[in-house]
Amino acid sequence: MSNDRSEGIDAARSSNILSLLENAEAGRAAVEQNLRTPQRNSNQLSEEILSAQNELSALKVRQNRALDELRTCKAATNSLQAHCEQFVKANEGISTRITDLSTKIFEDRRSRLEKITSAEQYFSGVHAALEKIVWTPEALQRLAEALQMQVPELEKHSADLDSGLQRKRTKLDHLQAQSTNNSMAGDVTFPAEEQQAMLQIFRDEFSKLQSMLRHLTSQKELLKEEVDRLSRLDS
Repeated sequence: MSNDRSEGIDAARSSNILSLLENAEAGRAAVEQNLRTPQRNSNQLSEEILSAQNELSALKVRQNRALDELRTCKAATNSLQAHCEQFVKANEGISTRITDLSTKIFEDRRSRLEKITSAEQYFSGVHAALEKIVWTPEALQRLAEALQMQVPELEKHSADLDSGLQRKRTKLDHLQAQSTNNSMAGDVTFPAEEQQAMLQIFRDEFSKLQSMLRHLTSQKELLKEEVDRLSRLDS
């Protein structure tokens, strides 16, 4: 009986020891788990920090590129605005020059037209007077002398027109050379349309001056022929 009690006590002690060992093992496993968990959390946090740093670096690179593009756009905008202002000023200057040139050409044309009108009136008056004159030798002599006195003035007027025509031809050649030089040099101050408009004005004026000179030359020749005819009649 004493042996049975001793065996029961030993069994109880063995059971308690086994229970204590199991509890100790469980505690050790828990401690190891707790020790491993912070390490995993620390590694994950390090990876997240590294990823955030990479994203921040990428964002800084994109920001720098965006700032560079913005500066480029601002520079292009300023350059375009400066070119626009330059074009507006150049256009205003060209418009003013064309207006002044047109005014000068108009005044010159009106003055020359008045001279032509005066010459035509003179020839008409001479023709009307010739029709009314009773042709005697004395009258023919006086008429021939009067007409001969008018010839130098008419020749001077013709020479003045010829000189003016030469000046216009020189200006036209200068403008054509300037237009060619500007086209070769890429000068934006005188656009092609404006150059052509100015050249056309001078071409028209040059053509009218040529017609005027031919008309006056024809009238001068007619007057000389009339003087010669009257001189022959008088003789």
